[in-house]
Amino acid sequence: GTGSVGKTIVEAFLEDGTHKVIVFGRKVSNAIALDLVGIDNSLKVPEGVLSAPTYAVDYNDIEQITQTLDKHKVHTLISTILMYDPVAAQSERNVIAAAAQSATVKRFVQSNWGDKTPEDDRCPADRPLPSLSLADSYRSLLIGPNIFREQSLEVLRKTDLEWTQFQNGLFLD
Repeated sequence: GTGSVGKTIVEAFLEDGTHKVIVFGRKVSNAIALDLVGIDNSLKVPEGVLSAPTYAVDYNDIEQITQTLDKHKVHTLISTILMYDPVAAQSERNVIAAAAQSATVKRFVQSNWGDKTPEDDRCPADRPLPSLSLADSYRSLLIGPNIFREQSLEVLRKTDLEWTQFQNGLFLD
């Protein structure tokens, strides 16, 4: 919610005023959190230019994410994690797992802001993704980083969440 896509979405929802908006950000160190906001880092991170409440979460801690979702009664989760590396990809899969465990989350928007992955023999919809390195994906029709998005999609398909993706193509601004 603090990057380009996330911030734009947050601002649009805030301007509309129809929905309550909160933002998750990466966990900051205790020293920074205590120095900047005077509280434990699990509660709130500095909001900067966002006017929506922004909470620190550890994307490796599924239970913490689940508790935070439930505490704030999150119904729809929109992921804008930049999916260009395995760490980010695992973070989104952890958020999906937390959303699936949550008592309040019903809908999930996958971080797939970009181009659609062409279907090819390496990635059929009816079987799990092969273990390909990013370099290997360039030898196929797959758009390199989209292999991470496909992995998240496979996890989403195994949940009871309503979900969607927006494949808007490249952002040119």
